[in-house]
Amino acid sequence: MFKFVKMTEFSDSAFVRSKLTGAIISKCSERYRHDCEIEFLSSLPTLRLDVMLNGGGDHPCRSRSLTAVRGSAEVAFICSDIQRLRAINARLGA
Repeated sequence: MFKFVKMTEFSDSAFVRSKLTGAIISKCSERYRHDCEIEFLSSLPTLRLDVMLNGGGDHPCRSRSLTAVRGSAEVAFICSDIQRLRAINARLGA
């Protein structure tokens, strides 16, 4: 059987502060998934990130780049968030 719980009964670890927005977000949210994706992508070296976003090289998955899967508008949005997160990390010395 399912047990319904109030939001206050969740542990504090169910929520985190978004590095991009500063807001408290649920680990079950789409916003959290996006933040994790941006954090991963921003940690990649420039050449690796370019292959991931645009494809290329001799990798067999080059046609499955993020641009091929999600489109150029979504990749432009992702790139702007990557730049924002890198700027935030640079300010914080991370």
